[in-house]
Amino acid sequence: QIESTDSSNKSNPDADINIILSHKTPSAANVEKLFPIRYIPACSRSLYADWKKKGFTGIDAINVSTILLHKARPHAWSRWARHAGIANMKPKQIIFVDSMFALARAAEQGVGIALVPMPVSKAWFDSGSLVPLHSTALVTEDYYWLTLSEKTKNKEAANKFWKWIGKNLQQYAEDIDELNSSVA
Repeated sequence: QIESTDSSNKSNPDADINIILSHKTPSAANVEKLFPIRYIPACSRSLYADWKKKGFTGIDAINVSTILLHKARPHAWSRWARHAGIANMKPKQIIFVDSMFALARAAEQGVGIALVPMPVSKAWFDSGSLVPLHSTALVTEDYYWLTLSEKTKNKEAANKFWKWIGKNLQQYAEDIDELNSSVA
C-alpha cells in the first residue's frame, strides 16, 4: 500500500513504505536517506527569451521581475542569494503561493521566477517548460527519506519494492551538473 501524507515528519501508519521529506531522520526500524531537496531559480522559456532580447541575464532578470515564493519557505530566496553570493537582490514584486506545484506551474506560465524544487521538477526542465537562471542551487537540510514498516503483511514484496525505490531514486542523490550545464 502506498499513500502520501503531509510533511509533519510522521510516517503514515497504514502504508508499508513511506517517503518523507524532513530535516530529521524519521523514527522507523528501516530508514534510508535518499537525497536532499534542492531549489533552482527558474522561469518559463518565453520569459527567459524576453529578458535575453532586452539584454538581461539570470540575476539581472530577478531585479526587474516578480519572484514566486512558497509561503512555508519565506526565507528561501534570501538564503539562495547569500549562497549564490548575491548581495543586491531587489525583485520588483513577490507573490506567495501555498504549494510547490503551484509555484512551478506559475513559473511555467510566465508569472515570474521561482525557486523550483529538484528533483521533483526535473520533468519541467527536461521538457523545456522551465529554464534555469543560475547554476547555484540552494541545497537544504531537508532530505527525502525512505521508511519501511515492520507491520507489512507481505515482507518479500515490500522489501523488493524498497530496493527498487532506492535503486531508482539514487540517481537524484547525484550532483545536478547536467542541469547546471544548461544554464546560459
